[in-house]
Amino acid sequence: MIDIEIDKLTRSIEDSQTGRSLQTVIEPVTSRELRDLATEGWSFNWLEELKDSEVYKLTVPNVRPVIQELISLTKAEGFIQVGLVESHPLNVGQGKKFRGVAGNLFAFAAKISMDVGNDGFVMFVAKTELIEHYERTPGAKRMGGSSKMYLDERAAGKLISQYFGGSHAK
Repeated sequence: MIDIEIDKLTRSIEDSQTGRSLQTVIEPVTSRELRDLATEGWSFNWLEELKDSEVYKLTVPNVRPVIQELISLTKAEGFIQVGLVESHPLNVGQGKKFRGVAGNLFAFAAKISMDVGNDGFVMFVAKTELIEHYERTPGAKRMGGSSKMYLDERAAGKLISQYFGGSHAK
């Protein structure tokens, strides 16, 4: 269940104090990098998640903490499934270090979906109180009356264009 709010759609991620946009790198994370996360205040067991999913890290070169956010993805028939998303504890709450981190990784999931021929479709399960937020902010749609949500090709295209440039919006 996704329990993270997309605080702001940015061009990359922004320093909360200065508003300056910072270049990011998204790449697979290693089990070695995940071993010490609990001591830094991360909530989820990412080593366990790595057993069944691809886990990616978002970093800002030469900025500490090294890992700003993690996302787990599974390729499925016709879509990418987001399992978990978690920001570094310093990127949560009123005094967060960076804004736009979660949006960046949802855009990444949409880009992978586009790249593998799934037209940008991304599915996830949202925490009930965040359903309206996901409908409003990235343009996700709800599946029936459940908390399952998805980004269609239009919403995915907008996110990809926002974070990665180009014209992917349909």
